[in-house]
Amino acid sequence: SYLDTMEMVMRLRPGSSPIKFATTLVTMDTQYVFQQVTYAGADTAGNTTNYNVSWLQQGSGYLPGYLSEGDVVKLEWDVVKTGGQASGLGEEEEVRINFIPRRGHSTYINFITPGIIKRERVTLYP
Repeated sequence: SYLDTMEMVMRLRPGSSPIKFATTLVTMDTQYVFQQVTYAGADTAGNTTNYNVSWLQQGSGYLPGYLSEGDVVKLEWDVVKTGGQASGLGEEEEVRINFIPRRGHSTYINFITPGIIKRERVTLYP
């Protein structure tokens, strides 16, 4: 009944400049915990302090270590365990994620986890 790994699938908006992952911070804020993760590398293991990036699709402007035009990437990290919980994010928990590149605009996502978490994989949409 907890989510202990977070995955985000992303792409650039049309006309956006490439984003360098090494200078991009991701924060996740809930009622119980604030977590920030930085780039661990491509296809490495994510953990509670670093996020992993996997390219699901490489666009025509592909650059290693960057989110470029036409790319579709998956960011993955482990959720910090909170004080009173056994693991990760609980049911009906409000979550705020902020993707903050050094250059360009940050992207803010807000959602609430499902009231009942029974499956191994839960798809959430902001």
